[in-house]
Amino acid sequence: DRLEKFLKAAWDYIKQARIELIVLFAALAVDLITKALVAANIPLGGSVAVIPNFLYFTYIHNYAAAFGSRFGLDKLFGETGTTVFFIVLTFVAIGFFAYFMYRNRGKSLVYRLAFALIIGGAIGNLVDRMAFGYVRDFVQIVYFGATIFGSTSFAIFNIADAALCVGVAMFLVYYIFIYKEPKKDESLLTDGGAAENAT
Repeated sequence: DRLEKFLKAAWDYIKQARIELIVLFAALAVDLITKALVAANIPLGGSVAVIPNFLYFTYIHNYAAAFGSRFGLDKLFGETGTTVFFIVLTFVAIGFFAYFMYRNRGKSLVYRLAFALIIGGAIGNLVDRMAFGYVRDFVQIVYFGATIFGSTSFAIFNIADAALCVGVAMFLVYYIFIYKEPKKDESLLTDGGAAENAT
């Protein structure tokens, strides 16, 4: 009975959440496919100009977090410990966002798609960490020969990182421009006051 109820609830949710689930799996698929194509065609450390002086595919292995950040954790846990830490943290984050995506089923599409992109991106990098112990990055944005903050290019990233950033941006847009605090039911307050006066 419990399994049957769970499967029914899961199916009902899938029918309700088709759009966000499609976006989630699309982000994951595009991320893993592009990583595989780059790894198969560009040697480690190699670079291919897509748009000269702006966009390059530069294949690297990233043992840190998104955009190469370690936050000093390698000094605290070591390289292997840092990888394990990021894997555990990603599982927790995926569970957290999946719960909120489920809780908000049927509500604002922007809100739900934000969660879908964040989860899809997180799973994409999680697959890499668990399979290889590192993340395959390759998208490099060059500042047309200029130097900004001491660097000539942005940190190398991948499609999963991009999905995460777009998801977070959509989440912020929702809360800043779309979300409205639910109004209190004034009739309940009036009824409550009337009842109080009657006593």
